[in-house]
Amino acid sequence: MGYFLRFIRYIPFLRKQLNEIYFVHSIDMFVFSLIAIFVPIYLLSLGYPLSAVLLFFITKYACVIPFAFLVAWISNHYGLKHTLLFRLPFTFLFLLGLIQVKTLPLPLPLLGVLDSFQTVLYWLPLHSLFTRSSHRDHLGLEVSKLYSFPTLLSIFAPLLGAGITLTFGFPALFLTAILLLLFSLIPLFYTPERRSHVNFKIKEGFDIFRKNPKFFLATGLNYIANTGENILWPVFVFLLLQSVFSIGMIGTLFALGSVGFALLIGRLSDRVQRSGLVKIGSFLLIFIWLLRFFVQQDIPAYILTLMAGFFMILISIPFMSITYQEAKSTNIDEFIVYREISVALGRLFILSLALVFPLTYLFPIISLALVLFFTIF
Repeated sequence: MGYFLRFIRYIPFLRKQLNEIYFVHSIDMFVFSLIAIFVPIYLLSLGYPLSAVLLFFITKYACVIPFAFLVAWISNHYGLKHTLLFRLPFTFLFLLGLIQVKTLPLPLPLLGVLDSFQTVLYWLPLHSLFTRSSHRDHLGLEVSKLYSFPTLLSIFAPLLGAGITLTFGFPALFLTAILLLLFSLIPLFYTPERRSHVNFKIKEGFDIFRKNPKFFLATGLNYIANTGENILWPVFVFLLLQSVFSIGMIGTLFALGSVGFALLIGRLSDRVQRSGLVKIGSFLLIFIWLLRFFVQQDIPAYILTLMAGFFMILISIPFMSITYQEAKSTNIDEFIVYREISVALGRLFILSLALVFPLTYLFPIISLALVLFFTIF
């Protein structure tokens, strides 16, 4: 470890805080690209009913709301980078809990709570650090790098995850993730720590919502579609095809569909109206989700996943650029906390419907959410 620390100290690339963020985020996304898409599949393969798996995710995103305020308090007292470091023990507990979930056995909602806390401990300070380090004139390009660098590194991670799972089993996959995460945050501490300045008051919170109603509504609607893409669609494909390899394939195809497009869209979003790009992407995704209602075979599923990767980039890069620009114009940390609450509410909405309706019935609902998202912009 000591040799590793001395080695990376002299890498010029890591002396710039924005580059540190790219590096750390790339490693983290690679690790979670190995496992994230397989978590619901793993739980289903253990014999849990779909309703129990959905409750795991509902618990996770419901806990995001109180945890957002707790993590804001932690980052205010200990700093944003140390908050990222505090996340590691909870991530390890979550992954070890997944490995032992049937042996102990652990209740899935408890794992959902652990996953929620480690997730908020990562995303809230990461967004705050990136907002502070990014530049208004190049925000689109910098957001595209934040997205494309991890995606490029992780293109084949889902297939690698599938290979590890098929050869050694799910526990080996989760143990691999734990080992990789041990080294993920070390480079972050070669530039000074930054403390947030969050002062939570109920009135100020309502003022943030009142001043940005379209943004927060759009965020919730966007993450209805995002949750459909990252959770419901892989579960649907697995239940349809009964193949772990197929899940690795759709994860890789989605990454391939997005990474080559990301830097181009990032540059473009600095030169044209970002809301126009968001409109194009949401309009095209409306039809992708309508077509998914009719999918019954693997090839159409793969094609639609690849196309979704292209079209979601048209939303993700410019919309996140708008998010960071809005955050820069107000109290950064407080704005991001309430943005995370909107994300959680959007996810909870579609996951709650999944408890009641068959998965295919949700695809037109996701299309409708994208129609509303389109009209806002």
